[in-house]
Amino acid sequence: MKKYYMIFSLIFILGLVLSACQSTQVEEPAVVDEQDDSEEPEVVEEPEDEGEVIELAFWTLLGGNLGDWLQEQVDEFNATHPNIKIVNERQGGYDDLQQKLLASVAAGNPPPLTMVDYKYVPFYAKNGVFIPINEFASDADFEDFIPGLLTDLTYKGEVYAVPYNRSTQGVFYNKDLMAAVGLEEPPTTWEEMEAIGPSVKELGDEYFVTYGKESNAQWMFEPLVYQFGGRVSDENCRFVFNEPGEGGVEVMEFLQRNTYDTEYFLIGANPVGGFYEVSFEWATEGRVLFTRSSTALQGGLAENVNFDWGFTKFPYAEGGTPAVTSGGANIAMTSNTTQEEREAAWTFMHFMSNTENSAWYHMQTGYMPTRYSVLELDEVKEYHVEHPSWLVSVEQLEFVQPTACGVLNAPEWAGVIQSAMDRIILNNEDVQTVLDEAAEELNRTIDSIPTEELIR
Repeated sequence: MKKYYMIFSLIFILGLVLSACQSTQVEEPAVVDEQDDSEEPEVVEEPEDEGEVIELAFWTLLGGNLGDWLQEQVDEFNATHPNIKIVNERQGGYDDLQQKLLASVAAGNPPPLTMVDYKYVPFYAKNGVFIPINEFASDADFEDFIPGLLTDLTYKGEVYAVPYNRSTQGVFYNKDLMAAVGLEEPPTTWEEMEAIGPSVKELGDEYFVTYGKESNAQWMFEPLVYQFGGRVSDENCRFVFNEPGEGGVEVMEFLQRNTYDTEYFLIGANPVGGFYEVSFEWATEGRVLFTRSSTALQGGLAENVNFDWGFTKFPYAEGGTPAVTSGGANIAMTSNTTQEEREAAWTFMHFMSNTENSAWYHMQTGYMPTRYSVLELDEVKEYHVEHPSWLVSVEQLEFVQPTACGVLNAPEWAGVIQSAMDRIILNNEDVQTVLDEAAEELNRTIDSIPTEELIR
């Protein structure tokens, strides 16, 4: 196994160092979530089983309400499974956990259980870090999981994680501002969004159509390329988004033009900060009609908004195609476990992803349901009647594109693209030059991998 760890760390370290240097996010120390000692703990009547307790560390990446709701599920599991104890150890956000997981893998001591960003699962699987769930999950489980959510979790025909908090991109809109400019429905194309710019500016110079760049902009880049009719990488996994007609240049010139020339689009207050920072700026300031963000923002939005709002599908470019990518985290078990620990880990993974818990987390947060059976529950059907925007992520499933194979093989992708978008939108640098440099950097990784070893 150490052989795998050595290979993994050597290949992976450059991308993560670059990503860490380019991010302004403050890394948070690992935190073990515990009960508040100021309150009388609830006494849970446990079965009389006095067997040995298997304790498993579980590395997580969700904070705020999302993290609190996850902890509720962990607490329920521990209360109902007296022979297994899951310890929730929050590592910070997505990037923080990724860097710490790399360090633990390089040291040969990854946690038994971890959350993991969808796009990294095949890479970890290839290097022997994760254990496939095929020997644990039933045929009924695989038939029930929404297939599009397993695509990026699969390597050589085996599935290496269960989907947990998964989402797609979408657009939140301010109904009050839409009414002020005479819009009854949100635009469905980027051209329509640009066309309402003059009407928005009539409200005042401080009003904008949308943002030129937002937090976690790299997650928006890949579907935007597809929407403009292009490709991120080719059949050989080499990056081509910078080439003529492949969408990348068209996307970034569109965003840059409307940020600096027409001034219809706004640069967010902290577009390189935490994932939701620009989105919550939109919610609290009320001067931007639309913001691109995750479907998962819905669960925490109501308490921050003082205007009427809605959520709709991601727009697309005329001549292009509707397209989104599925983001979010999943739960995986690592190979640093005994068989007994793996069985305990699967018991927890199945609990967190079963129909009832997937339904509860979906309704609490706005994240996607992970199983078809969730959509058949009466309580979920009733909830969707009252909250129709919660169905947007489900309705977009037909437009979900698989992660480009270049992205799967170049784990530095997020940092490189985020940096390129910063340079283009924040610094107003030449689009072609910046994207050429980004593609060249990413292709050095692709060219270093033997063709037969590429993840496809």
